[in-house]
Amino acid sequence: MWQSELQDTEGLDLSLSYEEGEAWIALSRGGLIGVDIMRLEPVPEAESIAQIYFDPADQAALRQATDPIRDFALAWTQLEARCKCLKQRLTEWSEASATQGHGCSTDSVIVEDRLALSVATAPQDFLCRRKA
Repeated sequence: MWQSELQDTEGLDLSLSYEEGEAWIALSRGGLIGVDIMRLEPVPEAESIAQIYFDPADQAALRQATDPIRDFALAWTQLEARCKCLKQRLTEWSEASATQGHGCSTDSVIVEDRLALSVATAPQDFLCRRKA
């Protein structure tokens, strides 16, 4: 009975992220989902990474951050979660790629003062609408 009920539902999407001994799994029925986690620790090349992957506004915000480790981790996990949600590879930021993450809703939290966790979601038909 459970299997026939599952067959009647819309598609199930799954995303996972791993960070030093723990894994996080996100599931969505009838929509797209992406999850990413990152340990809150210094990233020596954070500024270089930001210049490559983040838009100019996010780069400026990170330069002015009062907690750069936390803010970088949140920005990075949000970017990764959106990529996973939209089934896209991570690419360098450009004017052309500026709208790639639009359509995703992203929520982030700090877990136990040690991890940044972001989850991105989008409607199931979002990818179809983008291709049309």
